[in-house]
Amino acid sequence: MQNPIYILCLSALIVPLAIANTDSNRQNFLTAEKALNRGDQKTWKRLQPKLKHYPLYADLLFKQALQKITKATTVQVEQALSDLQNTPLYKTYLKSWLQRLANQRQWKNYVKYYEVDLGNRYQCHYADALYRTGRPEEAFNEARSLWLVGKSQNSHCDPVFAAMKKYGQLSNALIWERIGLAMRKGQVSLVKYLRKSLPQYEQGLVSDWLKIRDKPERILEKKYIESEVPRIQEFVVYGIKRIALFEADKALQEWTKIKSKVRLSEADKRDIERYIALRMTTQRLDGAVDQHRIIPEPDKEILEWGVRAAIREADMKSITQFIDQMGDITTLHDRWKFWKAESAANTGDHATADTLFHTLAVGRGYHNFLAADKVNLPYRFNHKPLQYEDTEIRHLQNHYNVRRAEEFYAMDRINEARREWYYLIKQFGDEDRQKLTYIQKQWGWHSQAVMTIATTDYYDDLNIRFPVVFKNEIKAAITKNNLDIAWIMALVRQESAFQRDARSHAGARGLMQLMPATSQYVAKMLGIRKPKLHDLYQPKININLGTAYLKTNLARFGDNKVLATAAYNAGPGRVKKWLPAAGTMQAYAWAETIPFKETRNYVQRVMSYAAIYDNRFGVDVKRLAQRMRVIRNMADNSSNPKKKDKI
Repeated sequence: MQNPIYILCLSALIVPLAIANTDSNRQNFLTAEKALNRGDQKTWKRLQPKLKHYPLYADLLFKQALQKITKATTVQVEQALSDLQNTPLYKTYLKSWLQRLANQRQWKNYVKYYEVDLGNRYQCHYADALYRTGRPEEAFNEARSLWLVGKSQNSHCDPVFAAMKKYGQLSNALIWERIGLAMRKGQVSLVKYLRKSLPQYEQGLVSDWLKIRDKPERILEKKYIESEVPRIQEFVVYGIKRIALFEADKALQEWTKIKSKVRLSEADKRDIERYIALRMTTQRLDGAVDQHRIIPEPDKEILEWGVRAAIREADMKSITQFIDQMGDITTLHDRWKFWKAESAANTGDHATADTLFHTLAVGRGYHNFLAADKVNLPYRFNHKPLQYEDTEIRHLQNHYNVRRAEEFYAMDRINEARREWYYLIKQFGDEDRQKLTYIQKQWGWHSQAVMTIATTDYYDDLNIRFPVVFKNEIKAAITKNNLDIAWIMALVRQESAFQRDARSHAGARGLMQLMPATSQYVAKMLGIRKPKLHDLYQPKININLGTAYLKTNLARFGDNKVLATAAYNAGPGRVKKWLPAAGTMQAYAWAETIPFKETRNYVQRVMSYAAIYDNRFGVDVKRLAQRMRVIRNMADNSSNPKKKDKI
C-alpha cells in the first residue's frame, strides 16, 4: 500500500507483561464479542474501556468496523486500518474496503489504498482502476501479468482485458502465448475460448493443435514434419512430448524415425530428447540410461533422474558417471554421496565406499542411517535441545502478536492462533524463530512448534521436531492392529505434524490425513458407523481408521512396511505399477526410483523418523535394514514385458 501513515515503530508492538486478571479479561472479551454479534452496542460500550490493553482488543474493533464498512467514511476507515495494523486482520479489512470502493466505482480511492499480494481479484480491480483514472500504460503493464497465465482468470479482469483489446494492446502474439500456456496446463475450455479472438486462419491452427492433443500421432504426418512454420513446429514438439507422457518408448521410436526430417531447431530437438529421457525413467523403461547419456550439457534434473534410471538397471558405472557430473562430491546432497558410495562398493572401489559411508554415518537422516547400516555403525541422533534463560525470551513472550497467539491458543481457537502465528514469524529471523519455537513448546502447542522449527536452520532439538503426542490413542490402535508404534508415530508426524485439524488441498483430514471416501471404506470393512467429516478431526477416530487402512495395505503387500507406506501416500494401485516386473530389488534402491517426488521423500522420511521415534521412546532402535525388507515382484504386476528391474 502506498500509505505510510499506518507504520508503527517496533516498540509499539510490546505490551506490558502484567495484564491484571487474565481470566476476567478473557470473559469480558467473550461477552463483548457476543454483544457485537447481536448488535448490542450498550454492552460493547460498557466493556470497551476494560479491554483496551487486552491482546485481542483489535479483534473487537475489527468486528465493529466490518459491520459499519458499507457506510464508513474514509476517516473512519483509516482509523480502523490504523487500529488493525500489525495484525492479520488488517488485510482482511482492507480487502473489504477495496471491494466496497470497486463496487462503488471509486477508482481514485482504490488506487490510493491498494496494496500488492491481496489476490487476483484485487489486482484485476487495480489494473482497471489505473485505466479508469487516466493511467493506461501502467494499467496495461499490470494487466499483462494477469493475462499470461494458463488458466481462466478472475472475471473482474474482463474490463481491463477488454480495454487492452480495444486499444490494440492484446496482440495475436499475446493470445497465442496464453493459448500455449493453457495447452500445457490442459485447460482445453480456455483454449477454445481464446481461439475465438484470432483470425479465421489462425483459429484453424488452434483447432489442429487441439486435435493433436487428442491424437498426438497426427504430428507424424508429412505436413507437420516438413513444415518450416514456427507455430506448426511448436505442435511437433508438443505432439512428441504428448506421446512420451503416456508411452515414452513409443515416443522414442517415432522420434528416431522423424528426427532427421523435421525442421526443428537444435534446442527444440534437445528439449524433446530430454523429455523422452525423463519420461522413460519415471515409466521405469529399459534403455532410459542410454537416453540420458545422449543429452548434451545435462542439467541437474537430467543427472539426478539418470542416476535413478541407472539404479533401476543396476548400472553402477553409470551411477558414478552421472554423479561425477554433478560437481564436487563434498558439496552434494547426502543422497548422492550415498549412491556414489554404493556404486563404488559394487565396482570394487572399497576405499572410496568406506570413506563416504563413514563420513555419512555421523549424521542423522535417511541416507546417514543407510550408510551406518552399510558399515555396521550405531546411529547418531545428535540431540541438542534448545535452552534459554527467561531473560533471553522475555521480549518475545511480551510481543504483541505472540500474546495474541497465546490468548487464542488458551481459548482453543486454533485456527485464529495459527493465523496469528504465521503472520508474526514473518517479522523475525532465524535466531528469534528458534526462541519462538521454544516458547510454543512451553505452551504445549507441539504441532505448531514442529512447523516453526522447520522454518529455521536448527534441526537438532528432537523433542521439538519429533514430539510424543496422542501416544495413548496411537498405542490403543497399534495394539488392536499389531503395528509398530514408532512407524505409526513417524507416519503421523509426516502426514500432519500432529495437527489434529489438518486438512489438505485434496480434502484429506485429521492426524492421519484420511480422505472421506477412504474413511468410509475402512469403516464399512470394520463394520462400524461411517464417520461424518467432523469425526475425522477426532484423534481417536482418525487414528483407529488410519491404522486399520494401513494394516490393509500391509497385508496387501506381504507385510512390507516400505510398500505399505508408499501405498498410504500414493495409493496401492500406483505402488503395484512401480513394483519390479521380475525378480527382487533392495528396498532403498526401489524407494529412490519412486517416480513421484512427494512419495519418494515421504517413504524415506517415515523410515528415518521411525528410527528417531525408537530413540525417543528409549527402546532398542530398529535399523532401516530391519524395516526395509526386499521388494519383490507380485503376480498381478508381472504382465508388462517392457519393464524389467535388475536389482
